[in-house]
Amino acid sequence: MNNNSKTNDLLIIIGLIPFIALTNSAINSLSIGLVVIIVFIISSIIANLFKKYLIKSNSTIILIIISATIASLIDQFMQIHIPSVHSEIELFLPLTAVSSFLFNYINNFKNTDETLSFTFNGVKKWSKISLIFLVVGMVREIFGRGTLFNQPVLSSDPAANPLIILGAPSGAFIITAFVLAIFFKVKRKNE
Repeated sequence: MNNNSKTNDLLIIIGLIPFIALTNSAINSLSIGLVVIIVFIISSIIANLFKKYLIKSNSTIILIIISATIASLIDQFMQIHIPSVHSEIELFLPLTAVSSFLFNYINNFKNTDETLSFTFNGVKKWSKISLIFLVVGMVREIFGRGTLFNQPVLSSDPAANPLIILGAPSGAFIITAFVLAIFFKVKRKNE
């Protein structure tokens, strides 16, 4: 594994930390994963369309403005059309615009001439990250609330569920660590 790959993996892990708070349910995890993918797709397409102008100017500030604008539009859309989900994740929606792993990847648009393949590769990468969000959210919801997608699957009685700690914030870090360990082990095996 080269140093660039290790740096990207570290950025992914650091970028996941703010979103761990949203993994208390499968619906929240799925929602923020979709938001990240949508912000990435739209931001990378816009960045690639204006690439020749961004290289000459201070592209970092412009990329943040593009991502923040997209995240704000999604925030407004969710507030109007999906208020129940919006109320759960609204605090974290602006973080998608400046998330280290998302922003780092969009910033790499300078190194490519293939807008479509760049965007497609990014969608594959963020889909994997969204899958991590979803798995962590599902495990936390099952053991923390006794539900999955708000449908009862276990007893919500704390005495009947010895793994209820996994629904707590500390459990989020434990589950995320296990899921990331499995993810990176599979990734290394495939390489």
